[in-house]
Amino acid sequence: MTMDITYYDSPIDVMYLIHNALRAEAAGVTQRARQLGTANTLVAFAQALHQWASTLEEHARIEDMYMTPLLPARPVVQDNEVEHQRLTTLFRELASFLQEIPPQTSITPRLQRQVLGHVITLGVEHDNHLESEEDLVLPLVRQRFSEDQQCALVWRLVCAGGSQEAGTIGPWITAALTTAEQQALTTLLARWEALPRLASAPYSVVLEESPSTAPTDANLLKPVASLERGAMTRLWRGDRSCRG
Repeated sequence: MTMDITYYDSPIDVMYLIHNALRAEAAGVTQRARQLGTANTLVAFAQALHQWASTLEEHARIEDMYMTPLLPARPVVQDNEVEHQRLTTLFRELASFLQEIPPQTSITPRLQRQVLGHVITLGVEHDNHLESEEDLVLPLVRQRFSEDQQCALVWRLVCAGGSQEAGTIGPWITAALTTAEQQALTTLLARWEALPRLASAPYSVVLEESPSTAPTDANLLKPVASLERGAMTRLWRGDRSCRG
């Protein structure tokens, strides 16, 4: 199945595919929450949640630093920042809940429902935010940003978790997209001369200590390591060279 990108006529339209990748990550975490049953699956769930929190936090940071200040001070723009903060709060609340679960705890139906409830609340807020941004904020970006400015923003967003210098797409993006979406992304990135060529990098979860430059909220779930001998503290590694 191919993806119709006929009407994607601005560089910022790449954001739709980035949002699709974020939605796929959210769906994956929700699926893991529905399948909780042992301490081991709780560790796997926490790892997926950590990945989602990390990528969303970095995505929001780039928007707040390189997109929002260049937009008019309208309520929809201010709401966008508030929604970023709200999502951070929800991730922290779920992280705190997971940290309170004693090691080797059996996952009872009640505990599974509690975790799933947190995730569903997060997912609703997450999807509402992406939808609002697409409907209300992206039109302002198209109006206010030149093509070069849009390309510069897209470059930062697409390489988040990858390497700007090496020209690599953040591997979490390609891992989350379908084959058709990956093809659409490649086509869109090649469409604008002002957007340097980006290449995909193989995706893998590297179980090593996170670098000290990782975002603060990306470390929220580390204490869940007590569930399995430091598994969470050796969870994720990313090149932060895109931070400009």
